Amino acid sequence: ISTVYQPDGHQLGMAAEIRKHVSIPIISQGKLDNPVVAEQALLDGKTDFIALGHQSIADPHWPNKVKAGKIREIRPCVGCNECLLYLFTGKHITCAVNPQSFHEDEYQLIPTQEPKNILVIGAGPGGISAALTASERGHKVTLWEKSDQLGGLLNAAGGPAFKKQVKNYLEYASRMLDRSVVDVRMLKEADAEEILDNKFDLVIWAAGAKPLAPPIQGIDLEKVYDSSDVLTAKVTIDCNEVAVIGGGLAGCETAVYLAQEGKNVTIIEMLDDILVTANHCLNNDQALRALVAENNIKIMTKTEVLEINDKGIKTSSGNDVLEIPCGGVVLACGYKADDEGIIEQIEDKVEVRVIGDSAAPRKIIDAVHEGFHVARVI
Repeated sequence: ISTVYQPDGHQLGMAAEIRKHVSIPIISQGKLDNPVVAEQALLDGKTDFIALGHQSIADPHWPNKVKAGKIREIRPCVGCNECLLYLFTGKHITCAVNPQSFHEDEYQLIPTQEPKNILVIGAGPGGISAALTASERGHKVTLWEKSDQLGGLLNAAGGPAFKKQVKNYLEYASRMLDRSVVDVRMLKEADAEEILDNKFDLVIWAAGAKPLAPPIQGIDLEKVYDSSDVLTAKVTIDCNEVAVIGGGLAGCETAVYLAQEGKNVTIIEMLDDILVTANHCLNNDQALRALVAENNIKIMTKTEVLEINDKGIKTSSGNDVLEIPCGGVVLACGYKADDEGIIEQIEDKVEVRVIGDSAAPRKIIDAVHEGFHVARVI
């Protein structure tokens, strides 16, 4: 089953080989959601029909949009396999980027009869989802984003080449926002006094989360970087030996990204295994573990970081204290919500709804769905 980690059309080679040996039509699938890739597969004679599974869940109107030439309006699948994870764990099937999938009747967007003046703070996946949904229903929506980029942590999640499906979704969401009537204000810091002065009827707080920095001696050294800054190319690591502290989802993806850049990478994880805290589908887990192995990344589990110094990292594993030489250290230790005290200043004067990572750092599906539903029921 395809995941975000495979390239486009990764099963076409098999389809083409099978087609040489059979006399019946071949139907091929496997990340053929890009219309250019799908059409070229047909023209090259690699397959006779194109099958879209996950993409049909993300956007069931794919065929009509392609036929009409409106390919920039296609909502792309991000390869997260939340649809399968929900099925395997006994939940109602849904889609991370399409909250109405499998719930088209229950989650209809009904035009409002009482338009409200709504402020959305934070243009990550949750904020964009809330802004677009509220605007579609007829509310007046203003969106404040403190940085010069839309997307929040989607920029890091979609940074590596092997995560381009996430980047595709961010680009799609940005296009939809540009086409909407949402009043988007970039480089706009949230300020309690200004929020109250504008007399908004509702504030949707979707400002996201900040990286956690564990209390490790030497963590403030110049050689220490945050994984989000690495994945978005805000920083460049010039040395060859790099240690990644944290073997969760962000840590493993950062390690693969750096290894594909030619670095020798070591993952240091306190728990018994990598990806223990990653709540994702088994095939995504297997695909990422395969990438870690293919890129010859060293893994040290049950290992605690004691100190970061000029030479490298001092660690403890059982009774052993080990020195790991490295010129760069990347932190992938999770995230924490931080509203800088603004919510406390305004919540008794204006209605506030907190969504996405601002409520608790989680996944794309949580942010997108919470943004959609908070706006759906206004």
